[in-house]
Amino acid sequence: MGEPNPKVRQDDLLLESLPAELLVYDQRVHQAHCLNASAAAVFRCADGTRTVAEIAHAASDELQAPVDEDVAWAALEELDKHGLLDTPLPLTPDGAGRRRVLAVSAAAVLAPLVIAIAAPTPAYAQSVSPTTGVNPPPASTVSTAIEP
Repeated sequence: MGEPNPKVRQDDLLLESLPAELLVYDQRVHQAHCLNASAAAVFRCADGTRTVAEIAHAASDELQAPVDEDVAWAALEELDKHGLLDTPLPLTPDGAGRRRVLAVSAAAVLAPLVIAIAAPTPAYAQSVSPTTGVNPPPASTVSTAIEP
């Protein structure tokens, strides 16, 4: 089997570019994802026509900073973990993902980071407490893609 050409989902996603970040809102699960610059570059380059090596090269060009294949794989695995890829990434024969541990170095600032935030459903966002007249604070969850 050849190398995959990962593709991000196009359906039910709202995108908002911010300085050095990309906010992706998944309307299917009502969850927002904040992608740092390297994860955002990989997201934009994963169009289904490029291999992971080509995605890394294109992301390097976009960021004007080196993005190696390990960083691209890590970003793609985080995007996959959060359901933002069109098809799941392939597994290795031992069943493990392709993710490689990123060494702590000067390039660590380019380590892809995806933060997922649960957003309230539209009905909840419009609800008002009968006693206070304001919306109660939602019980939101935040998860980081790269763990210590």
